[in-house]
Amino acid sequence: QEKPEFFAGLRNAKDKLEPFYIHDYIYLRVSDDWMRGYAYKLDWKKQKVIANASRRTRGHWKMTAAVDYEGLYCYQTLHGLWARLGTNTPLEVIAALINSPFASAFISTIESQRSIRVDTLRQIPVPMFSRLQKESIVGLVIEYQKTRDKWFHNAVDSSSSEMICFEILNAIDAEVLKAYDLPPRVERLLLDYFADYERPAPVKFTRYYPEGFQPYIPWHIYISKDFQNASVEATLERLKPINDPSISEMLSSLEDEDED
Repeated sequence: QEKPEFFAGLRNAKDKLEPFYIHDYIYLRVSDDWMRGYAYKLDWKKQKVIANASRRTRGHWKMTAAVDYEGLYCYQTLHGLWARLGTNTPLEVIAALINSPFASAFISTIESQRSIRVDTLRQIPVPMFSRLQKESIVGLVIEYQKTRDKWFHNAVDSSSSEMICFEILNAIDAEVLKAYDLPPRVERLLLDYFADYERPAPVKFTRYYPEGFQPYIPWHIYISKDFQNASVEATLERLKPINDPSISEMLSSLEDEDED
């Protein structure tokens, strides 16, 4: 509870930390007499990104990260990530990078144990985000946070909120993958790496492309409205059945002529 030498913070990722969203916090004792190292002297009261220091799942999804706007302290089961001085990379973009399938796949190839080392996080390849990509990611993350917060506090319908959060997560992943600009086949291999592995998120997310889908379509194109509207199912929905008797009779006569 709150009292002298106790500061708001997080103890672990399992109970409080979701992608882009922090539920709540507890109070951690922070004093020289109780510290084993010097990490507590970092500037925890500044805004930062908080990520798990132990794998989130035994599957391929390893990371969860959220922006900490409150200045929380963290126990040793969590990492704090601050933007470097002089950089113009928003914290929302850093969180999107850590939450991305690229980061989890990269960490899976290096870390075989439960812990995720700071040195491993530093090795994650970072793409060159354009200004527009940064703005898009920040907007999507903020939209996700607002929707998730209303959903968490039962202020809106849960089923519709889950669908909105699901779609925003897809859009954030798409923006990060666009920045990496992987060849379509490589991007498909990356996303198929997570097929049938449940993502540590409040939405049900077990795969990107539907089972049996073969084309190498980049994720940002696949989830676009233009591509979805061009599918066979969407096209059939737009086609209205013809119920005019005269037209039906004419078509029937044409079929009879073909048979003759």
